Amino acid sequence: AYPDEMRFMVNLIELLVSNDKLTEAERYVKMLLDKDPQNPFGLLAASDIYKAKGDEDKSQAMLELAFKSPDLNLDTKVGILI
Repeated sequence: AYPDEMRFMVNLIELLVSNDKLTEAERYVKMLLDKDPQNPFGLLAASDIYKAKGDEDKSQAMLELAFKSPDLNLDTKVGILI
């Protein structure tokens, strides 16, 4: 259930961010990244949270870390950049 649990967590984080529940989303991002610090989807979620909070530098740093991950496919990267 580990990969499914991670994907569920990422989906939950995305839902929370889209509903401006940033504090709650941050809690789940921390849990996700504590389990898997290089998880590109957790890093992207962290980037979204920092951006929503107006911290562009931290947002960019998380985005760069996510983009370095071989687990983030090219289509996803292009979709983010467009």
